[in-house]
Amino acid sequence: MDLVPDIARATGLSADQAERVAGTLLSAVEMSVPRELYAMIQKAIPKAMELTMKSAPPLGGRTGEMRAYVAELKSEAGAARLSAQLSLQGLTPEQVKSAVEALIRHLQDTQGIQAAERLLKALPGLARILE
Repeated sequence: MDLVPDIARATGLSADQAERVAGTLLSAVEMSVPRELYAMIQKAIPKAMELTMKSAPPLGGRTGEMRAYVAELKSEAGAARLSAQLSLQGLTPEQVKSAVEALIRHLQDTQGIQAAERLLKALPGLARILE
């Protein structure tokens, strides 16, 4: 089981688009959670580092802006910011929700329901997208 095909199936995006979306989601999560929580995600998604590296251009070039963007995932306000970033990649609001659902489902399937719940608790902005 791999995250990119899961996102592609859930959203109807091409494999290339799904790869960029996965990288954007993982980049935001990586910069927003403690290292030990992200280590759990890396176990579930062995190619996480590779995916995040491929998403760097859509996230923007200035580090301060990127950190502000991802820090918002710790609050509900982050939902709009992440959704806007993904819409720049051509996703509709429904596809954004489907992509986040695919990420959470993948984490749950590979690391268990507690892992998925822990991530959503740590990132209310991510949880907000699922509402």
